[in-house]
Amino acid sequence: KGEIKEKLGLNLEKPTILFVQHPITTNVSAVEKEFTETLEALKEIGMQTILVYPNADAGGLKAI
Repeated sequence: KGEIKEKLGLNLEKPTILFVQHPITTNVSAVEKEFTETLEALKEIGMQTILVYPNADAGGLKAI
């Protein structure tokens, strides 16, 4: 727990969201829109979030 807390800068007393999103399409612009909408929703919720970055998905290597 201590290593995770330190490495990720988490407050382990607060609820945490683990965000993993796999797109339902391979269309890059659709994936970007879907991902952006999810990030905006997470921002509105305001909880600390751990995001697992996609890799092989459409647009997975594009910096956002």
